[in-house]
Amino acid sequence: MANLLGGNRAPTTGPSRAPCTPSPSVLHRGMSPPLAAATGVDLITVQHDLAETARAQVEDDDAAGSSWYADAGSGDI
Repeated sequence: MANLLGGNRAPTTGPSRAPCTPSPSVLHRGMSPPLAAATGVDLITVQHDLAETARAQVEDDDAAGSSWYADAGSGDI
């Protein structure tokens, strides 16, 4: 939030403390696939369709999904 208001704080690496629930839902944490590719990080990708969740059913949103990435070379997946 500080950076949105003109600050210059580094991102934290801990878990998010508050949900991010815009519509469509968007949340990003950590390195993106394009940045990983540009820096030579080998990503493992897991995707999950969220269309069957309660929120997707209530909001009639069949495009919901989640993508998770891990560094294949870290040895700690």
